[in-house]
Amino acid sequence: MFKKGTSLIDFYSKGGDVGSVRRVFDDLLVKSTATWTAIIAACVNVGKSEISLQLLRNMLETDVVPDNYVVSSILGACSSLSILKEERKFIVMCLDGEQRWMLW
Repeated sequence: MFKKGTSLIDFYSKGGDVGSVRRVFDDLLVKSTATWTAIIAACVNVGKSEISLQLLRNMLETDVVPDNYVVSSILGACSSLSILKEERKFIVMCLDGEQRWMLW
């Protein structure tokens, strides 16, 4: 189901249909790193950077471990929002927190 969910998220995001992306994501019973990455990247790509930051916060509250693709998307979101303070906070969290695996 992860592959199907991720594929649908990718499909809808390419058409800019964030509503369908969100419905597919919300309907998934179990969310993998790939599905979280797909929805975060989809939101950034259609200009919904603030939503992508909230999704990252939600992801960090779960047991799912973000990967380098999430880091890349979030840095893009912070840049597009011109919120360098938030970007620095995210980088510090990666350096000082348990998220050392995020460094690249």
